[in-house]
Amino acid sequence: MRCDAGLQGDAFQTAIRGNAQGGIASVLAIEDSFESHVEDTLKTGCGLCDREVVERVVRQGPETDSQMDQWGTEFDRVDGKIDITREGGHSHPRIAHAHGDSTGRGLAEALIRKVKQQNNINIIENFFSIDLLTGPDGGCLGIIGYRPRAGYEIIWAAATILATGVRADFTVRQPILKSPPPTVTRCLSCRGGTAGYGIYAVFIRRRCISPVHPVP
Repeated sequence: MRCDAGLQGDAFQTAIRGNAQGGIASVLAIEDSFESHVEDTLKTGCGLCDREVVERVVRQGPETDSQMDQWGTEFDRVDGKIDITREGGHSHPRIAHAHGDSTGRGLAEALIRKVKQQNNINIIENFFSIDLLTGPDGGCLGIIGYRPRAGYEIIWAAATILATGVRADFTVRQPILKSPPPTVTRCLSCRGGTAGYGIYAVFIRRRCISPVHPVP
């Protein structure tokens, strides 16, 4: 399978700013259990969690941590083992960090190195998304975007994923045009059939739910 990844920015810098400071939770201690992690999550979720999804994610946690470790994530360690702490609504220590409060950056750096090793992933940098392309039935067929040095481009795809990051920046934005050359802000549009779920529970900065230019 071939993947085209369009990125807004240079050399993945957007992905490794280090804004994601929290750790990642998984069952790594002998005295901990999947059942405990599941119950902690459901309790803290106050009825908003899908139990089936929670159980699946929790049980995949240790394997995912191990995979990220093998890919070179520089987890904080004590005596050679991944250090885990107890935080938030967790009843056991299970929070792993990388570079202290720069866990997001540590994970991103490892993933970026892995992505660059894959021959079937084509990285398109400085790609500013404009709109999703849809067919007569409303299904998404790909995306149209703009690159300052290449102009407008279309990426046809059987599946399109909007990986917007923690800001949940998927709202329609007004284009900013400069001359010369014209550049366009990314437009991650729900018009293309994007499904939104539990938006009220997503951390959204104010500027991500407002147009670039105020609407009268």
